[in-house]
Amino acid sequence: MRSVSEPMTSDVIVLGLGPAGASAAATAASAGLSVIAVDRKAEAGVPVQCAEFVPAMIGQEAGSIAASFRQTIDSMDTFLTNIGVEHTPDFRG
Repeated sequence: MRSVSEPMTSDVIVLGLGPAGASAAATAASAGLSVIAVDRKAEAGVPVQCAEFVPAMIGQEAGSIAASFRQTIDSMDTFLTNIGVEHTPDFRG
């Protein structure tokens, strides 16, 4: 990692290394571009965030997404710091 005072040049600057930003940075680097990636966290991707859930209602906007399914969800547990675990049986997404 370079210090902020050193000049840097790059083809692409990506701000934010969540799922979309990390994918954009990887795609640009794979295409041979030089990439500077900046995230507000000291270590990007920590803690790990779940980015795999696609709401069932997206099919109303994007057409059939059945071919993209890896698994369906029949219930969901949500963990909230100040509330605890919230269990939703028969979760439909």
